[in-house]
Amino acid sequence: YDARSEFKAGDILQHSWGYEQTNVDFYQVLSVTAKFLTVRRISGRIIQDAGTGAMAGRCEPVPDAFTGEAEKIAARKYSKWDGRPAYCSWYG
Repeated sequence: YDARSEFKAGDILQHSWGYEQTNVDFYQVLSVTAKFLTVRRISGRIIQDAGTGAMAGRCEPVPDAFTGEAEKIAARKYSKWDGRPAYCSWYG
């Protein structure tokens, strides 16, 4: 497996997680090697009128709105964002 065939700088990655709620983190790829990606976390925004119910919605990344430092991750750790708003939910 060579990550350079799947990823390139500028790609957006998505990671969903949580228990009793669905959190979504987005990352932007800075550079790619055969096995690793250098990424930075970016902001996401909630689309309030997504029709998903109370305390739930759809979220999408905000490219170049960096919120974290660069980190090196295994290329298969997160999936590439498919361009569609992702389901998310929250409390409060």
